[in-house]
Amino acid sequence: MSKLEIIRQREQVKKLIKLGKQSGSHRNHIRIGSEGAVHFIIKSLACYQMKKQKKEFFTEAEVTGGKVDILDLDNRIIEIPISETERSLKEKSEKYPEGPEKLILRVPEETIRLIKSLTLQFDYEKYLEVWR
Repeated sequence: MSKLEIIRQREQVKKLIKLGKQSGSHRNHIRIGSEGAVHFIIKSLACYQMKKQKKEFFTEAEVTGGKVDILDLDNRIIEIPISETERSLKEKSEKYPEGPEKLILRVPEETIRLIKSLTLQFDYEKYLEVWR
């Protein structure tokens, strides 16, 4: 696919975001939603890798059917289930717009436990020092 074709495709996918709902979303920026720390860290790591691959994305983008964790402008919707049921994921998938490939980022339970452990131990206040 040529660079121009990629740009055109990405602009088409961007049109899935509800009009007027882009104010808090910026291309290639990670938006904090109401998710927990583990979900946010996984979303951030995924977006970091996507950015390194020169992909473009929106996070917490409102599309028809709800908010998606990551809208990859290369025509993919990515959901990150941490505590969601299969039924809930299926219902979300059915509500989302047709067109983009719908993917689930399944993170191994041991990785989730590790991230939870790190977030429970981390207290930014302990690491603050006066900057002179």
